[in-house]
Amino acid sequence: MTSTYAQFVASSRASILHATFRYLDSLCTHNPEYVPLAAAAFSSFGTDLVVSTRTQLLSWAALERLRRFYWMHDDEEVDLPEAEDILSSKDSSEFFKSLCKLCYHVFLNDQLTVTGMAESDQRNRRRKAMLGFRQHGGVRLSRARMESLGLVRLKDRGLFSSEMGNFVDVHFARDSLLVCFLASVHVHTAEEDVSNFSKDKMVALLPFLCGLSSGEKSSKGQKVVNMIVDSLTGVPPPKDPGYYLRSLEKLWLESQQPFLDGVFEARMKDVFVYPQPGDKQIVLALKPLHLHEVIPLAYYLDHMNLRLLKLEGLMLQECSLTDESLRILGKNLFKVSKIQITGNYFTAKGIQDVVKHIRDRGGDRDNQVLVRSLDLSDSNIDDNALEKLLPLLPYLEELFLADNFFTWYGIRKMTQPQKKTRKLKKLDVSRCRLNEHSFHELIPLILRTEHVILEGNEITPLELKILGRQVSNCS
Repeated sequence: MTSTYAQFVASSRASILHATFRYLDSLCTHNPEYVPLAAAAFSSFGTDLVVSTRTQLLSWAALERLRRFYWMHDDEEVDLPEAEDILSSKDSSEFFKSLCKLCYHVFLNDQLTVTGMAESDQRNRRRKAMLGFRQHGGVRLSRARMESLGLVRLKDRGLFSSEMGNFVDVHFARDSLLVCFLASVHVHTAEEDVSNFSKDKMVALLPFLCGLSSGEKSSKGQKVVNMIVDSLTGVPPPKDPGYYLRSLEKLWLESQQPFLDGVFEARMKDVFVYPQPGDKQIVLALKPLHLHEVIPLAYYLDHMNLRLLKLEGLMLQECSLTDESLRILGKNLFKVSKIQITGNYFTAKGIQDVVKHIRDRGGDRDNQVLVRSLDLSDSNIDDNALEKLLPLLPYLEELFLADNFFTWYGIRKMTQPQKKTRKLKKLDVSRCRLNEHSFHELIPLILRTEHVILEGNEITPLELKILGRQVSNCS
């Protein structure tokens, strides 16, 4: 039966990612450990599953492992139980709860191998084989169910490791990601104290804890998560995503990404907390941001409570962002007053996809353009991209375009007289290889700007003389 199941999973794996949206696609592409879990879950429960977060994906993966027991041990040709049936079964629910507790101890102590004692269930007429883990919370687990999980390898040994005896070594050598998720299920449902967890442990558990504690009840994707929590507790545990996000306040993190992932996993609809350390700006720099990392950022910006949060800055420096990244961020970029997206690679198409969201100010506050400073230095801005920035100019006070390459044609498009702009406080076109013609086209914009940075361009005395004459005429 095992080989049949493996063939069934393998035959479906190629089409798994096409049945999901871009978050899961990116997550599996850049984190290969998710691929077999996703493949098995979709193969077992069908490719029409709605999966929006990693918590939802791991919930289905955990149920798929529990379902294997029925696949391998049902002698009759019967339909496999659905998710609700698995969780409503007393034996399955008790086994799952104990398994999560064991995984919690394994995860917390960084153990790959734990030793259990072979026992029999005296309450069962068949005296089914059990494994007892007295040093790990007194957990007792069905041996047959453990073997069906595909999560551990069991090895019987004697007291002195010489002959067959009552002790069994349980090796957690595979699927550490699933072990982490199951540990988080125990932490949340058993209300374990997270204040003493190490930084690495907390960062690993946080997305799952936020997803498990989510207050979202209406979405189809979150239904499976709620079923798991309800089956183990009966009533929702008191800890909410805000509790787990606040635990980050005590940690010094290299990145704000765990916070953003937590908000996304929790499906928070009215975000009223700043990313740690709470300095009113988001900084993600010097590390590629894949789409499954850009999407939580866009989600946070989209669900910010603008009456309570005044996000002052967003820096995405050398994050390998592309046009697709800009499309995901969309109009949410304009909810921040200062935007620095430097050292990335954009085309006119990507700029257009973002700028097209600009609407007249007023009306719905969520549609207002709050950006006042825009930095697109070293981002492949050419003539076509420069032209697409035109709708933004009336809102900007500062525009930084250093280390790009555009010609007189793009500058002329940007400085057309009929395009009204407010008076810029600062314009930076350093190292843009401006020539004589380009500088001449730039003069109208220079005259409307308080501070212009031109270093690194070949500006001759003649161009400066022409500029001086233009200034005199305007005064």
